[in-house]
Amino acid sequence: MERDLFREMKSYVGWTDEDSTRLAAVVPPGPVIAEVVDHFYRVVQQHEGTRRLMSDPALIARLKGTLADWLVTLFSGPHDRAYYEKRCRIGRRHVQIGLDQHYMFTAMAIIREDLATYLAGGPAGDTTGRPKALAALHKILDLELAIMLETYREERFEFETLRESERKYRDLIENAPEIILTVDREGRIRHINRTALDLLGYPPEEPPVRFLDLVPAEKVREAWSALAAAFDGNPGGQFETEFVSCDGVRRLVAVRVSGLVPSARGPETVRAFVRDVTEERRLQAEMAEYRRQAEEKRRLAAIGQMVAGIAHEIRTPLQVITAGFDSLAGLAKTPELERETVRARRGIQQIRGFIQEILDYSKEIRLCLMEVEPSSLVGSALADLEEEIRTAGVKIECGPFEKGVRVIADPFRMKQVLVNVLRNAVEATPPGGWIRVSARPAGANQAGVVEFVVVDDGRGIPESDIEKIFVPFFTTKPRGTGLGLPIVQRLVDAHGGTVEVRRLEPKGTMVRIRIPRAPARRRVAVDG
Repeated sequence: MERDLFREMKSYVGWTDEDSTRLAAVVPPGPVIAEVVDHFYRVVQQHEGTRRLMSDPALIARLKGTLADWLVTLFSGPHDRAYYEKRCRIGRRHVQIGLDQHYMFTAMAIIREDLATYLAGGPAGDTTGRPKALAALHKILDLELAIMLETYREERFEFETLRESERKYRDLIENAPEIILTVDREGRIRHINRTALDLLGYPPEEPPVRFLDLVPAEKVREAWSALAAAFDGNPGGQFETEFVSCDGVRRLVAVRVSGLVPSARGPETVRAFVRDVTEERRLQAEMAEYRRQAEEKRRLAAIGQMVAGIAHEIRTPLQVITAGFDSLAGLAKTPELERETVRARRGIQQIRGFIQEILDYSKEIRLCLMEVEPSSLVGSALADLEEEIRTAGVKIECGPFEKGVRVIADPFRMKQVLVNVLRNAVEATPPGGWIRVSARPAGANQAGVVEFVVVDDGRGIPESDIEKIFVPFFTTKPRGTGLGLPIVQRLVDAHGGTVEVRRLEPKGTMVRIRIPRAPARRRVAVDG
């Protein structure tokens, strides 16, 4: 059974129907009501706490009218359930406007004194009934206080609970790992959480004003279409776009737009949940590229194995052909036959070179690492190419080399790397051109590394071919296997290094090879 709190309150103060009748008989006339109301607000305006809440003249006029009605019904009743509900609403209103409960007690004291004075002064009617009417007045005022206090307590609890819930909700929004924005139909940002400000670099006192200010110009139409759809009753739109931070840096973001946000007042808004996916997409792209490269390596490995098998098969008949030409060379009796024999031998040697390149590429790389001076590696490679350099008519500029610097390398394999790179430079450089080769410790951000740099002033590599030159069997030469630079890359990778090729402007090519530097040797002082 539902509890009848008003009935309980009446029972506690001893309220009866006769009390209602007595009060109805002494309802104050209009001028008395007006005087009580005016006196009440004169007293109220003297106190800072209530004056702050009631500073608007229009509000005071409205409240005076409400108080006058309250005074009339206080006497006239009827003091039933509807009366109780109306008084409860007044209590709730006190909580909503921020009136503390101690003001209710002091306000009731002012009204109690004025009304008691009115009754004691002799209102119209039987004066013998005044004491009973005064007792009824005190009972009804006590009931009023009890009703307001109980309602205030319940409403205050609900209010504090709601405020705590709002605080937790706001804290959740502010500290959410994703950006949360509330945007109105005009595209104005009504709320933006702390995560967004931190990520985009905006100070809290100067947040972005419009949603579209965050989006690059070329992305505006797509972004606004999703927001407009949510306002038109089609929420749930998801899209990827870019947000521009305060310092102009672009971040890739995934945006999900919710439906209309409920609001008792203010403009209609929708909420956008934005997740920074810059790093996620970068990693996805890296993984996709890694998978592509792995698949390409598997494909090329299969091709390499097949070609290596063919090369092995060719070597035996090639040896027979070579032996045959050696025999013919001894039988050559005319200059013409001797020239043809020399040409045939040169062709056989070229085929042998191709076969060796294919076999080198397909072999497992095993290094014999040691400490070696870069200058000796460069000198050894240039010695192997001495005849080719002289025939090409190019000038070699070598060095400088820093004294005491050593690398950890397999001398034979690194010479092979440098021979390949230098041969390409010689073949690309016209007669009279130059090739510069040097080796030095890399910059501060590449500590522990030595870089070999080969620069030529030849025709250069087309930009469209730069990314292809390390692909096995790709070549721009009329004759060649396309395995020279892929072999270079494999050998440098095996050394734990990197190789980079760049086109120079207006012409020329630069190749930079980085491999680990050997630790510096300590000098030990010996006393003589």
